[in-house]
Amino acid sequence: MYHVEFKEQVVKAILDFPPKIFKQVVMKALLLQKTPRPQDCMALKGIKDAYRVDQGEYRILYSIEDKEKKVLIVKIAHRSEVYRHL
Repeated sequence: MYHVEFKEQVVKAILDFPPKIFKQVVMKALLLQKTPRPQDCMALKGIKDAYRVDQGEYRILYSIEDKEKKVLIVKIAHRSEVYRHL
């Protein structure tokens, strides 16, 4: 089982989400504990060990550190904004 960590800026951003969206993206992120590379994940090009999963209109960007058994959530945002300032 992997340990899921959220960057501080991610926590600040998702606190502004509507309650329904907040619950959905947090639940999807926490599912990465058991399966850090689910079937619907996509590897990000140009960034080693970086992946993306979708939750409706939102994207969860994260990296995996297999040695430490850690998943680091780097960014959660709407699909129209997620790749800006990456």
